[in-house]
Amino acid sequence: DEDVVYVNPNYRVGAFGFLNNGDTTIRGNMGLKDQTLALRWVKDNIQAFGGDPKNITIFGQSSGGTSIHYLTLSPSTEGLF
Repeated sequence: DEDVVYVNPNYRVGAFGFLNNGDTTIRGNMGLKDQTLALRWVKDNIQAFGGDPKNITIFGQSSGGTSIHYLTLSPSTEGLF
């Protein structure tokens, strides 16, 4: 048995999270950007909750699993998990 600190962030889904309307200012994929920001927050703050910022595990089911795939490929999440 090991202690675990569980964090379940919310993120935008559907058109609000992943629509790209061609706008060059906001290019879409806000759901993945929300997830990246959540991972940064966890990395920076998890120690205050008894967690280890060097031992972060992410997982997802269905569309969450797809997000995990993209997050593992993204250079913006390097070192966050």
